[in-house]
Amino acid sequence: MSHAGRRKVLVRLLLVSIIACWPTPFGMAAESPPEPTAPVKPQGQAIELEPVVVTATRGERPSFDVPNAVTIVDREHVERQSPAVLPDMLRGEPGVFVQQTTPGQAAPIIRGLIGSSILMLVDGMRLNTAFFRSAPNQYFALVDPYNVERLEVVRGAGSTLYGSDAMGGVLNVITPVPRFATDQWQLHGRALEQFSSADTSWVNRVSLQGGKTGVALSGGFTYQDHNDLRGGGDTGVQRPSGYEVYAGDGAIFLERGDQDLLFSFQYLQQPKTPRFDELVAGFHQSQPNSALFFFEPNDRLFVHGRYRLRNPLPFVDGLQFHVAFQEINDDRRNRDFGGTREDRERNRDALTGITLQLTSRWGEWMTFTYGGEIYLDEVSSSRGNLHTTEPFRGRVDVQ
Repeated sequence: MSHAGRRKVLVRLLLVSIIACWPTPFGMAAESPPEPTAPVKPQGQAIELEPVVVTATRGERPSFDVPNAVTIVDREHVERQSPAVLPDMLRGEPGVFVQQTTPGQAAPIIRGLIGSSILMLVDGMRLNTAFFRSAPNQYFALVDPYNVERLEVVRGAGSTLYGSDAMGGVLNVITPVPRFATDQWQLHGRALEQFSSADTSWVNRVSLQGGKTGVALSGGFTYQDHNDLRGGGDTGVQRPSGYEVYAGDGAIFLERGDQDLLFSFQYLQQPKTPRFDELVAGFHQSQPNSALFFFEPNDRLFVHGRYRLRNPLPFVDGLQFHVAFQEINDDRRNRDFGGTREDRERNRDALTGITLQLTSRWGEWMTFTYGGEIYLDEVSSSRGNLHTTEPFRGRVDVQ
């Protein structure tokens, strides 16, 4: 067995062991408390629903008050759909189409616009960097879909609030924030394991939260192992289309009175992802464009700090201050079909952002949101090549 194969087996056995041995008070084997009995609604009496709050509009506002078309995808939707990548959560949503030509990567299209025309946020901070172009890109798939509280989709132009890269809309990913309302320390854990027979893929997720009123901590780890896809009919196995995903996250939340402080981090890596559309012959093609094309690796690191203060000054009702750092590595290795040169790229983007946002309410129907943001985007790129004496005339086997 190869080193990569042994690594897959060890990781899978470790996660299965954690899930199987999870302590009863905190794991899936714990008995859930009985659901509260729903109150009987008298005939003709209306039930007041809790308003849905949207944050991708430069402030927390009920979705009913937002003039744009808004869709909210919550955690329950994630657990039902079992997405491999984050854009899978948007499939079938109104006004949204997901484009995917390579396993492990996908790009959302909102009302016909894509790439740098759609602003993507994670906890209110920009995911968009100088890497983004006016075409499909894979970077939205570098956010772990199993560490998402909800996903907000604001369809339609948002350039007034966010700038020219929000012409098509805004996608805001909200990650879970640990929080407890008890004076006693508590500990909660969750474990998830999924198997798909279509490509014999495994998804494993373990997470842990602990804390009490005013202080909480959380951490989680996700591992995905997707083997080569198997198509229907005479398509057979499509090689190479398998890939792995490693993801980790953590958060610390502190709260006192009318102020709170949050520190969090996220990391996701795809060690080796094939660009399948380059490795198979397309329509009216007798041979593929490339004999070799891998993203090796693709990864993203995100570190975020947030401070919130409510009612800080007589004329200011809310204040938020964010500091974040994001690093994306987009390394590639490719060789043309029949060529003798193998190209290797090293691409890195480091994005540092600072935002300050203030909110003032004048009366019941008037709210002013104002502030500023500064982003420093640094890109480094290098490319080298390796020549061989004989052309590589490999092919992608489809069995």
